Parts: sequence; structure tokens; C-alpha cells
Amino acid sequence: MVVKKNVCYSYDNELDVAVITVNEDYKYKESIRLDFGVYLDIDINNHPVSLEIVDISKILNVNKDKLNNPKIITNILIKNGLIKVSVLFNFKNVEEKYVKNIANDFNIPEGETILA
Repeated sequence: MVVKKNVCYSYDNELDVAVITVNEDYKYKESIRLDFGVYLDIDINNHPVSLEIVDISKILNVNKDKLNNPKIITNILIKNGLIKVSVLFNFKNVEEKYVKNIANDFNIPEGETILA
């Protein structure tokens, strides 16, 4: 089943941190470290609710000013023992993508969540 959720995006220029969070109330359960400085938050229903990426300008190799208001589509697919995260950043007709796959050692049920 595919779940689509509206999100809030924020970027801290000084800390170089992007945060993508669902635009609804939820009860936090835990954070999963996907990579150094990249965390996926899960709610008590085991649904992805937030993604934090530290040093995003370095990861994407873009100027920090571009990260203030990009269009973003985040896809989180949990299937076949993997958590696959893909974030597409659109900066006025220039696209950059962050992708990470890790083992689902957290017993999160299979499903797909699109945060846009």
C-alpha cells in the first residue's frame, strides 16, 4: 500500500540541516540512523514521519542558498528486508537526488510512503 503525506520542509543554513516532516500530529517512537548524519523518524504505528539530513549542501554538492525553498519529493520504500530512501530536490529546473538503502533490522512493516 502506498501512503502519501503532506510535509513541512525546513532548512537551517547555519547548521546545514534539512528536515522533512509530515504535516500532521504523530507520536514519535524512534529514530533510525540511515547514514552518518541522516535519520529517519518512525511513529508508534511504525510509519516514517520525518527525515533529517545533516550537511545536506555537501551531500548534494549545492550552494546553501538553493536549499531554502526547493520542491521536494521523498519516497520511502520498505520491502524485501530493505529500507530504501530517495529524496528528489528540485532547484528551479535543476534536480539533485539523495538515495540510501539499508537493511530493515528494525522490523518496520513493508509499505511505501511518499512525502511531498
